[in-house]
Amino acid sequence: MSDQVDRAPAVWWHQPAIDFLAGSIGGFAAKFVEFPFDTIKVQLQTSKQEGRVSALRQVQTLVVNEGPSALYRGLPLPLVGTVMESACLFTTMGQVKTMLYGPDVRELRPTQVGLAGGITGFFVSFLLNPIELIKCRMQVSTTGHQVQYRNTADCIAQSIRREGVGVFYRGFGSTMLREVPGTAAWFTTYETTLQYLRHRSSEQSQWDVIMAGAMSGISYNVAFYPADTVKSYIQTHSCTNMSIPSVAKDIFRQHGVLGFYRGLLPTIIRAVPANAVLFYCFEGVNSLCNDVLHAPQDLVLGQDLHCNRD
Repeated sequence: MSDQVDRAPAVWWHQPAIDFLAGSIGGFAAKFVEFPFDTIKVQLQTSKQEGRVSALRQVQTLVVNEGPSALYRGLPLPLVGTVMESACLFTTMGQVKTMLYGPDVRELRPTQVGLAGGITGFFVSFLLNPIELIKCRMQVSTTGHQVQYRNTADCIAQSIRREGVGVFYRGFGSTMLREVPGTAAWFTTYETTLQYLRHRSSEQSQWDVIMAGAMSGISYNVAFYPADTVKSYIQTHSCTNMSIPSVAKDIFRQHGVLGFYRGLLPTIIRAVPANAVLFYCFEGVNSLCNDVLHAPQDLVLGQDLHCNRD
């Protein structure tokens, strides 16, 4: 994502493989940071309680009734999914930018980044929807003091038995509605913020990456949060006649406009460190791998970087 020095010619698959590895490691680290906040967000989004629901009280209730491990219920599949998602996000984004704009993609306009990000979001939605459906169902699986699903495998088995294989794409329209513009905003915010911070100073700092990552997380979640609320509602209910307009109308009738933003606070709180960690790890691993695989071009050609010869 960030600017890099000129490299020696690389094998064609090196950069996609590096993006895949760096995205995987970044996604793995970020998921541990964000998952407890995500659990609370989903519970708030799907709560039947009318009026304002306190995120802090939701945490207290969950921990007291079921213990701290309840905050990580349903983690295994999302952890695997996030590793795959992040790997696919960064790999696809890199390849889309190369196909659209060529190999020199270091200084793109925001609209160019946004277009590539939107295309990336479209493809990633197909991977993300089944994973998020199981995650959401696991996170709200408690009814009173009874746990509806024993584990992730049980949740998958029960969902297929009750609703068929097509259940994995329940809520796909709302996932697409969130991911296409959301991924465009995510990458655009990151790259424009990073360019702005680095143009202000001659020294490149890792804090620039951390700040840009945090800002990208905020923009992604705040701008398209209502679509995420509708998606969570559809995926955690078994009715077959749900549509985006009908669910949106139902949420508005029961809770008003604020109903679409339930769980926003824990989402923002988790988005800042999670996305900062994600991009920090991605950029760090990407840079390290490129340094190992590719010597600077001048050294490969046998030139002295510090001497000018007549």
